[in-house]
Amino acid sequence: MPEMGKISEDYGKLNVAMFVGLDYDDELWDVLLDQITLDEMTELVRMGGYATVPIPSINLPGTINRDGPAGISDRLAGGRISAMAFPVQTVLASTWNVDLVEEMGRLVGEDSIHSDVAGWYAPGVNLHRLPFGGRNFEYFSEDNFLSGQMGASIVAGAQSKGAFTTVKHFALNEQDTNRIGGAIFANEQSIRELYLKPFEITVREANVSAAMASLNRIGARWSGAHEGLMTETLRNEWGFEGLVVTDQASFSVFEYQDIIAGQEAGTNLWLNTDSSLWTFDEEDLTPTVVNNIRKSTKDILYTIVNSHAMNGMSSSSQVVPVTPLWKYWLLGANILVGLLAFLVFYL
Repeated sequence: MPEMGKISEDYGKLNVAMFVGLDYDDELWDVLLDQITLDEMTELVRMGGYATVPIPSINLPGTINRDGPAGISDRLAGGRISAMAFPVQTVLASTWNVDLVEEMGRLVGEDSIHSDVAGWYAPGVNLHRLPFGGRNFEYFSEDNFLSGQMGASIVAGAQSKGAFTTVKHFALNEQDTNRIGGAIFANEQSIRELYLKPFEITVREANVSAAMASLNRIGARWSGAHEGLMTETLRNEWGFEGLVVTDQASFSVFEYQDIIAGQEAGTNLWLNTDSSLWTFDEEDLTPTVVNNIRKSTKDILYTIVNSHAMNGMSSSSQVVPVTPLWKYWLLGANILVGLLAFLVFYL
């Protein structure tokens, strides 16, 4: 069982601002992770829906993360965000112009700074396996090389402004019908030569900072719980250093995206906004599970620390959690409705 909630005698209390630009393999990360409590780690990994939570003990700021491939959007997750709407990715690929697409990425990066959106759930680089695929508008092409080059270009542009981009949907999400838990079968040669190639290009050529797991299964196993995909291929073979987030996980219909199996395989963050989901029971928190959560925490921290979420932060900064006013109003309304219901029922 790793140490948690302990301040180092040698280094004192550390602040994440000290880790900007620090190599992923630097041993100092372990000292920082020792400082974080288990409750903070579990809250971080399970509540990653369109945001990441702050960790006051290390002064980690929370982040806002948004869809989608046509630019930063407020439609799916709320928030009065003002940002440019760009052409869909099929149109971008039709230009065959990697310089133009990289410039679009830079503009999205500028939007991300303006709107305080650190994470961008894009680009989509799955293939157009069929011309009638429901997600084809979010993906570039039926060609793996073109998709990879376009994806790498847009990633390079957005990340040059400090946004962390989330290449998706990893992997084999080449159809939208029954993509929630659908079992996709293919042999390793076709997977590597066709369906993984665009992801590989974005990792190797653009050093993409995040990836989103797909909702489908590969064979009988959910993609996010596939260690051969998430760890052996993505990290160990391609050299990816960053976080992997699930696709939508805020409803019980997504319970097959098991958080313990996913953490074991190398998926880090659950795209969840429901505080009642993905909780860890005490008996779940074995040394193996806790070490997996700790590894995920490091991947998430590394991605955030090297994004513009750290703009304006210094070693003397202090993150203070603030309860928004609307939560107080909501609590008051709940109490009032409860009292009225009591009075009506009993009087």
